Amino acid sequence: MLVVEDDEDIREILLQCLELEGYAVESAADGKQGLERITGRSLPCFIVLDLMMPVMDGWELLDSLERDTSLARIPVAIVSAVGHSSAELQARHPSVKGFFAKPIESGALLDLVGRHCARSVE
Repeated sequence: MLVVEDDEDIREILLQCLELEGYAVESAADGKQGLERITGRSLPCFIVLDLMMPVMDGWELLDSLERDTSLARIPVAIVSAVGHSSAELQARHPSVKGFFAKPIESGALLDLVGRHCARSVE
């Protein structure tokens, strides 16, 4: 799994939350780093993605993923302080499976991730 979030504190909270649930997680501080983390490697089962970031924002990363057929199938959850509806995001980007406003309700995020990823540690 990959968490792409520029806020270090939020990134660490998401990493800890997901790792405590038994998921193998990598992280990136912006979309460019996120794309580099998955290019030429085994694909993550899921991406947790912030929209507002420096260098390459979440919208640009989503566009890059969708231009590559092997990456376009990776499910994505958007986490953002900017409000959006899941339906609006899914209409624009079919890989988006959910939207979570900050502060994130971890139980709902874990439910969504659990539908797409197997835990690496039980």
